Amino acid sequence: MTRHARPTLTVLAVLSTVFAIVLLGASSGSAATTTDRGIPTWLFDGSATVVTTAARAQAVAKRHDVIIGVPRYGTFLKDLKAANPGITVAEYHKGTTVKGDFAWVQKNHPDWLLRNQSGNLMKSSWGGYLINPSLPAVRQWQAEYAKAQQAGGWTAVYMDAMGSMAFYGFPGVPVNPATKRPFTLTEWLAATTGLAEAVDAAVSIPVLLNGYNSGTPYVKNTHVLASVAQGGVFEGCFRDATDRVTAWPSMTDWTNQLKALDDVDAKGRMALCMTKMWTGGTAAQLNQWNDFTLASFMLAKGPKSYFMFMASKSQDAMTSWNASPPAIGAPTGARTQQGSAWVRPFASGMVAVNPGTASETVSLGGTYVTPAGRSVTSVTLGAHEGVILTR
Repeated sequence: MTRHARPTLTVLAVLSTVFAIVLLGASSGSAATTTDRGIPTWLFDGSATVVTTAARAQAVAKRHDVIIGVPRYGTFLKDLKAANPGITVAEYHKGTTVKGDFAWVQKNHPDWLLRNQSGNLMKSSWGGYLINPSLPAVRQWQAEYAKAQQAGGWTAVYMDAMGSMAFYGFPGVPVNPATKRPFTLTEWLAATTGLAEAVDAAVSIPVLLNGYNSGTPYVKNTHVLASVAQGGVFEGCFRDATDRVTAWPSMTDWTNQLKALDDVDAKGRMALCMTKMWTGGTAAQLNQWNDFTLASFMLAKGPKSYFMFMASKSQDAMTSWNASPPAIGAPTGARTQQGSAWVRPFASGMVAVNPGTASETVSLGGTYVTPAGRSVTSVTLGAHEGVILTR
């Protein structure tokens, strides 16, 4: 797509300095292999997909290394694999809720459906009904689905509504039939982790879970999901979808998102970072958010990390903002701090981010090229700005 004009970064040229790398202990992003192409992206494509032909399927496959799509993508699996050998592609599927299968479940397995303390079924604001992930029958049912996906040629299994999702968008808290009391968050996470383990044991292709939420919840509790399956989604990566366009992450939340990405990387799992802008904004605001979150992601990016930016709820697969990210190669060191800003070197570029509330000048330790085409040895970043520089 044609990008809108970016907000201007104040750029100052100064004498080159020696770049000192100071490790930040457990919070430092690890270096990836030299075969890493720089900024791998992923795609979530829902019911409004415009991927209706083999040519379009191949186009999105060339853009992205991971795709979560509607069942129609199953028609183009050969095309996807031909365009991007080794691509990870999974059908969108709910892990702890049922919608299209609700009538069948209600008729044949009504005991699977969970209720709140008032005795009402747990129906979400988006129409799904919560089922009990603790039940062996539910776990076997989901495992059989996963087996069928693998046999059908899909290269991964996706499970939505995992982690703490039962505590958002539902009327009340689900009652645990085993205790006759509301599920605690710890109990629910144990139940969804057990479900993920059962599905993972049934197949040899990766199992990807949407349940990491965002950095702070991950640090507090949802990190348990990273001990099972092969990867997960941070659906609120650096911001929630419906936050105001001016609601920048606190320093704690921003730092925790980096720590969460670090942790998933350290476990050898896939981390799917999704930044949603579902509350509108000017072109300049959307560009600033994209640049800030992508650059922030790159500070912690590991070899199995992928980024997606949704500029609106209606954004489709052919107009992705992630279509042509700059090629900066593999990271050559960990992130380091300069004042309120952070930097990380790459084989063919540099990433700089200022999560603070005041401008900060960053010394680059060499000559780099800005997105506007200027050669610089330092950049001055305003509050909540990020930039990816190339050599």
